[in-house]
This record gives sequence, structure tokens and C-alpha cells, in this order.
Amino acid sequence: MTDKDEYITKLEAIIAQQSEQIALLEHKIVSLLEEIAKLKVRKGSHNSSLPPSSDIAKKTKSLWTKSHRKSGGQEGHQGSTLKMSSTPDEIVELKSSFCSVCGSDLGSETFVLQAKRQVIDIPPIIPVYKEYQQFSCTCSACNHRQLADFPHTVTAPIQYGSSVATLVSYFSVYQSLPYNRVQKMFKQVFSLPLSEGTIENILDKVALKFQAVYEQIKTDISQSAVVGADETGTKVSGKKWWIGAAAVAAWQTVLSTFIVASDNRGFKTVEGFFCTRLS
Repeated sequence: MTDKDEYITKLEAIIAQQSEQIALLEHKIVSLLEEIAKLKVRKGSHNSSLPPSSDIAKKTKSLWTKSHRKSGGQEGHQGSTLKMSSTPDEIVELKSSFCSVCGSDLGSETFVLQAKRQVIDIPPIIPVYKEYQQFSCTCSACNHRQLADFPHTVTAPIQYGSSVATLVSYFSVYQSLPYNRVQKMFKQVFSLPLSEGTIENILDKVALKFQAVYEQIKTDISQSAVVGADETGTKVSGKKWWIGAAAVAAWQTVLSTFIVASDNRGFKTVEGFFCTRLS
């Protein structure tokens, strides 16, 4: 075989290898184009389990405009620098008992304050047991046995006070902590063990006190001309429920918000909590 024939054979081998690579790349391109086509199909409530609120297109363009101000704290801005207290709760005087150079006793020397530093701390939080003792006496004028009254809020031999109910409500409702974490909070931070059943009973009693407020909010929403509604899924006793937020059903107006938990995400929930149909 001549040199020319060998050169041609090498070129043919290179061409065959390149043809194989081109075919492989073309196959990959087709696969990628198919994946891109799938991604262009936007998921919503009509083709997935997403809630109707996901059908609203989200704006991706930032509304932030570049400011001429420099980064960091601005001139005239009132900061929140940590400040010393002029009336500390506890003072620890640091005075040397001996000279570090010659070892002489300094107990009789006059000391002059040179500097001070403060440490802010939170004292251990422990439950306070307040006992009400009911006494009686016999009136010497009419022989009537007079028995003192317990405060109207003290109704049981042992019970939790209003501060406990307030904290349970705050952590559960405002901070959205589940029962288990509220229970751990009271046990680990406040040294007060509460069962999840006790937490639920406390929340039920607090809710009854605000029933009139709930009804007023629901009325305000029902009478509003414009109402916004939304929903989100949550687990209730292991089953998926829907939490609706708004001020006329799972709903809200400018001034009011009404939130309910329901095992139904349809209009049945609206009818169950609102007498009139929303238009």
C-alpha cells in the first residue's frame, strides 16, 4: 500500500468516527428539545394538584430601583446601639486583695473606680404558685358564719393562670408553633410541663372568649363589596385539610382577615361559614 492509500484510509477512519459523534450529538439535541418543550408547559390547578392561587402569573422583574444613597447606616438614622443601664439590678465590685508586684495585702487601701462593664442576662424563669386561702369567721352580732369569696377567676383547686393562657395563645396562634413545640417550650424554658391536651383545652377556652370578635370579623367580610380569598394545605390528625384566609370566607379585606380550617377546598366551605353567596 502506497503512502497515498494509507492517508486516504486514515481520512476515512476519521470521517467515520466524526459521523458517529455527529449522530450521537443529534440524538442528544432532540432529547433536550423535548425536555425544554415539557418545561414550557406551566403547571397550575388545571393540570396538577397546585391550588388555584398558583394560576396567577408571578412577576420576575424586580421593582427595586437603584438608590443614590451609600450602603450602610444613613445620616440622621436613629440606631439601636446597646446602652448601659443607669440603675443596674446587680453590682459586682472587683477589688484586688493583694498587690501583684510585691504581694502586699490591699484590704485597708482606698479603691478608686476606673471602669465599668455591664452584662445583660435573663434570669431563670420558673413557675410562681400563688395560693388563695379561704377563711371564715362567726359574726358576734348575729352569729352568722361569714365565708370569704375566692376571686371569680379562681374556680378549681389547681389551675393555670391568665399569663400561661396568654403565652400558649401567643406561641400557638401568633408564632404558629405546633402543640409539640409549645409543649417543649414550656417544659424547657419555663420549667412548666404541659400536655398537648392541656394546650388544646387552653386554646379552646381562649377562643370562646373571642367568639364575638370572630363573628364581627365574619360579618364585616360578608358585607364587603370586594373580598380576596386564598388557601393552603395542612395536616390535621394526619389528613390533608385546607386553610383558607380571607375576610368573607377563606378570605380577607383591607381591614379584616378570617381564617378557617376545612377538609374541603370547594365552595362547600364558603357556604358552611357564610350564609350568603359571594358575587
